[in-house]
Amino acid sequence: MENKLHNFDIVIVGFGPVGQFAANLLDQYNLKVAVIEKSSHIYFKPRANNLDDEVMRRISSFNDFKKFKNKTSVPNFIEFNFPNGKNIQSNPVKKTSNGFPAINMFYQPDLESFFYKNIYYSKKINFFFDNELIDFKENNDQIALTTSSSDKKTNKILRTKFLLACDGFDSSIRSKLNIGQQDLQYNKDWLIIDVDLNEGKILDKVARQICDPDRPTTFLSTSKTKHRFEFQLLAGEDAEEMKSNKSINRLLKVWLEPNEYTIERREVYQFRAKKADLWKKGNVFLLGDAAHQIPPYAGQGLSSGIRDVA
Repeated sequence: MENKLHNFDIVIVGFGPVGQFAANLLDQYNLKVAVIEKSSHIYFKPRANNLDDEVMRRISSFNDFKKFKNKTSVPNFIEFNFPNGKNIQSNPVKKTSNGFPAINMFYQPDLESFFYKNIYYSKKINFFFDNELIDFKENNDQIALTTSSSDKKTNKILRTKFLLACDGFDSSIRSKLNIGQQDLQYNKDWLIIDVDLNEGKILDKVARQICDPDRPTTFLSTSKTKHRFEFQLLAGEDAEEMKSNKSINRLLKVWLEPNEYTIERREVYQFRAKKADLWKKGNVFLLGDAAHQIPPYAGQGLSSGIRDVA
């Protein structure tokens, strides 16, 4: 097994959007940065789909921001409806003092490509894809990290002054530091369906919460043809069965016939509300889902993680 030693000012573990934003921000300074990511590439399917005005302002200084911005979509209204369609509240989406609309819908692969391409040729950032962090230890303001390649043939030893944990809700770094979490008592499974409308079909350009006491539902227009539906699963419903075409067609019947759309993605997510007891220990910082998990309401999961970095 081969071992290699590398020295850095900052190491980022996890290269999702929060880790990508951190790398972009740090690239503006004269720092040597490493990124450790256990996958072999960035993620090419939609997950997060909303950035708020403050985050748009934060990323507007990055190269090619205008190209990314042109791919975003701003809903006409934020709405709260009863299950029968009656409107409870409807607010137009306007620009804020940050200079951007309060809601900016996007397609996650577009965001990740924008972040990654902006730093791909950076001479200050080293990327270690296909590498998983297996251990780290802090001593005298220096952190020694050991990674393992996916084929288990190569270990890398990295030394750094600061470690940014962007490794998600099941953060191995948080666990290694024995940092507990406060459970904020939200524990629900949601079915997430991303669809692409077939030619000629149009749906409302809104961000709509359907206040159904039996099955809370969210409808989001993410672009001209792409839309997301989120349905809270009920007690006793089987996740795999709810992801079937039969169940999805039944749930979407109010909006769409089966021949009017193509399913791009279907997943059941465990939405939780938790907060780590500490967000910093020594020179290790927890960011994004590693520090806090947020339910889907208001679409603040990714935006809050980017604010952590900033």
